[in-house]
Formats: sequence, C-alpha cells, structure tokens
Amino acid sequence: MELVTADKVAGEKPQITDDDDDDDDDDDDDTNYKDGEEVFEGYYMKTGLEIEKKVHSMSRSQSLDLVASCVYWLKMINSKYSEELAQECLEWIREITGENIDTSGNMDNFYEILKDGTLLCNPPAREKKLTDVIFSLFCFQINSKYSEELAQECLEWIREITGENIDTSGNMDNFYEILKDGTLLCKLVNDLKPNSVKKINVSTMAFKCMENINCFLDVAREMGVPAQETFQTVDLWERQNLNSVVICLQSLGRKGGNYGKPSIGPKEADKNVRHFTEEQLKAGQTVISLQYGSNKGANQSGINFGNTRHM
Repeated sequence: MELVTADKVAGEKPQITDDDDDDDDDDDDDTNYKDGEEVFEGYYMKTGLEIEKKVHSMSRSQSLDLVASCVYWLKMINSKYSEELAQECLEWIREITGENIDTSGNMDNFYEILKDGTLLCNPPAREKKLTDVIFSLFCFQINSKYSEELAQECLEWIREITGENIDTSGNMDNFYEILKDGTLLCKLVNDLKPNSVKKINVSTMAFKCMENINCFLDVAREMGVPAQETFQTVDLWERQNLNSVVICLQSLGRKGGNYGKPSIGPKEADKNVRHFTEEQLKAGQTVISLQYGSNKGANQSGINFGNTRHM
C-alpha cells in the first residue's frame, strides 16, 4: 500500500492504492495506521474542517483516504490566498485601529495577528473632531478660574480639622490627587458632624471612590451648603471642574464655626428676625406706598387745550 503525503498532492484529488484486502489487513499494520491518525488530527486542527474524528472506528484504508482528502482541500483552499490582499487588509486595520502591527501579507503573520480576534474587536482610533476641541476649550476656560490660593487654604483647613499629614500645596495636580478618592472628604465631614458618613470605602475601584464623593456631597447639603455651591461627582473624579470643588469646600469651611471647629473665609451673616404686632401690621396697610405716586396739591391751573371760546 502506498500513502500519498502532502508533498505528493498535486492539482487533482489524490488516490490511495491498496493492494491488500481491507478485511484481512485491518490489524496487520498498526504503524501506518497511527501515522495516518497523526496526520489526520494535525490537518483537522489546522484547517478547522467540520469533520467528526472517527479514526479509531474506521478501517485503515478509510482513515488514510480521509487524510488525503483533508490535504487536498487544504491545498485547494490555500491556493486562493493572496498575500497582496492580505497585506492591504492589515494596512487598513493598522490605519483604523492605530495599532502598531506587522503588515506583511504572508499567511503565518496574517494568522498570528488576527487569530485571537482582539484586533478585530478594537474600536477605531477616533479623529479629533470639532466637538472635542470645543470641549477642551470649555474645560480650559473652567480651569482658568481655579485659584491655587483658595485651594491651598482649603487643604490647610482640612489638615487642621482632620489632623491628616497632607501636602497643602494648592497646585491643581496635588489638589486632585489628595481628594479624588473621597476618603479625606468623608473624614472631614465626620469630624465636623460625627457619624454622618457611616462607611468610608478604602477601595480604589472607581465606583467605590465615587460613592465616597456622593456621601460627602449629601452631608454637605445637610450641613447647609447651597445646591448651587456643590459640585458633581465627575467634577472631582474625572477632574472636569476642580474650581467647583474649591467653591464647595470654601462654603463648607464658612460653616465650621457652627460645629465648634475652625472656619475659613468671611464670616457668614447672622439672621436679624423682626417681629411686628398685629396693630403695626394693620397700620402698614393704610399707608399709600410711594410706588403708587402722589396726588397732593394737584389742580388744573394753567392747563389749556386748543383755542379759547369767544363770546
């Protein structure tokens, strides 16, 4: 019997000649049978053909015929592969995704680059559009209002209240790094108003840090910070508007004295409540406000309209 290998495969489907009787020689030549099984399994894995592996249940000639068929179809399929088109595809993928890949069109390189599918799923590299430029200018305009002096004053006040040994430099990078996870802000409001934040997350995961910031904002509102002087969570976590964070801390710092702690900024005005009696309120209803004008001393003297009447 002659086994036709991949090297002997030409343009036509290979044939296997078996001069022996299949029924008589199925168990005679185990070596050739195992070789055929290895070749079959190798090409089965490489080509990905949807063929059930039934080598062990086949006769020797049937298994070898299946091997030769796999080799034949592999040659036929790969003969249509174009390195020029493959290279063109890889160059296009590199341009779209921005990944630094080898754009050689040979079959091995093409397979190694694309086999895991990650490059095919990568989002395209986004070009810088007009909306991105406008957003960048908007952020620049917001951050231009940022005051390092006020930020430093806030950090010094936080250090005094919490007792934490922090860098009080007012530059934007330091201010962001110290406050971004929200843990120090939660400690601050807990020192001002004990047990106001029940649980402080120490994890560095994004949603945990943003939860800390949300807890701080809720307590700040309860302590009297106006809604227009608070900030959004992303303003701090994504560094979109650090100036609003400074404004919020300044507003909270002015209320420190109400909780027996040092305060910063100008002193807030005290309420001046006035109480009027019922008689005073009724007397005020009889007074004509100057907003309605006055008719005191009004007359028509010296007013003439048109020609006088002749008698």
